[in-house]
Amino acid sequence: MGFLRVLDLEQEMIYTKKLDNINRATTITWTNDGDMILAAPQNGGAKNRNNIILKRENSTDGQDFKGASWVALARGNACNGSMVLPQTGELYFKSSCNRQCVQI
Repeated sequence: MGFLRVLDLEQEMIYTKKLDNINRATTITWTNDGDMILAAPQNGGAKNRNNIILKRENSTDGQDFKGASWVALARGNACNGSMVLPQTGELYFKSSCNRQCVQI
């Protein structure tokens, strides 16, 4: 289990989000809709998730990611980083098992 510190500049607040079954996140990127994508590499094979998404919620206390559960976007042995291309909203990530950039 890991923890993510969320800095919300609009709400001028910092809070902690608990991430179950996430031991390490290497990069954070944002979708065009404001959702958060984490590159979260896990060892152990091609079926492990390597990019997850946390959907932004509208919470009354302003902590929009506090209750969000993660969903796997991509699977693979490892991922060193990812980014969303702003023009198209496509997710690209670097796969360390085959050393290529992959588009979802």
